[in-house]
Amino acid sequence: MLPYKFNYKNCLHIVISHQEENSNP
Repeated sequence: MLPYKFNYKNCLHIVISHQEENSNP
């Protein structure tokens, strides 16, 4: 459960970061 939660949070963080980068010019 711990690794799964960590992986999920990490994935979410990467997705958000990617979206922000894509949104920014």
